[in-house]
Amino acid sequence: VIYERDVNICHKITTIIIRSNSSDPYTSNDPNTLLNQFRNHWNSSQGGVVRDTAHMFTGRSASQTIGIAYLSVICNRSSAYGISWTTYTSNYQSRVGLTAHELGHNWGAGHCCGSCSGCNTCNIMCPCIRGCSGNITNFGSSSIAAITSHRNSRGCLDDGCNGGGTNDPTCADFQAVKLRCKADGTLKPKVVMFTEDFDGKTVTVTIDGSFD
Repeated sequence: VIYERDVNICHKITTIIIRSNSSDPYTSNDPNTLLNQFRNHWNSSQGGVVRDTAHMFTGRSASQTIGIAYLSVICNRSSAYGISWTTYTSNYQSRVGLTAHELGHNWGAGHCCGSCSGCNTCNIMCPCIRGCSGNITNFGSSSIAAITSHRNSRGCLDDGCNGGGTNDPTCADFQAVKLRCKADGTLKPKVVMFTEDFDGKTVTVTIDGSFD
């Protein structure tokens, strides 16, 4: 909701992997080391997963660092990674704010303040969760500008949310238009449309005009 509302970005989850046993390929609690392990494993073993970014949610013992991510890497499959230590708190809003923050780095937003106090227009991208303005439910204006700029520079993304659902249908979306005569002599039109652009939405097709 935060990304859709503030920067017109919708994230689509394609794959979820849950690890809870000794086969877990990640062994470190150090943030930088764990991020490198995450990147290396996915680059070598998860190449088949369709993605523009990948994010780890972990319950490992957290240090003072509760999140880490590479900067400005959306669509760069070899580097588009981040980690959130979501069990650092039981507060749901703080967990959401943390993940929005780390994904914000992937989307090109750096920290919007040099410290954890002051900077009253610095919200989610404050260096400290609930620091600066204290608002972790919105991006500040500078963060919105940075994320929007990075979004607009990425060639792998669909237009709009819901798989490009903000666009009107074009002729390419229609496979066939057929007209058949019913027993009473009137026409029975049939339209066949194949597209993912309107997933989850109701599409009404109106046929109008004259014919010979």
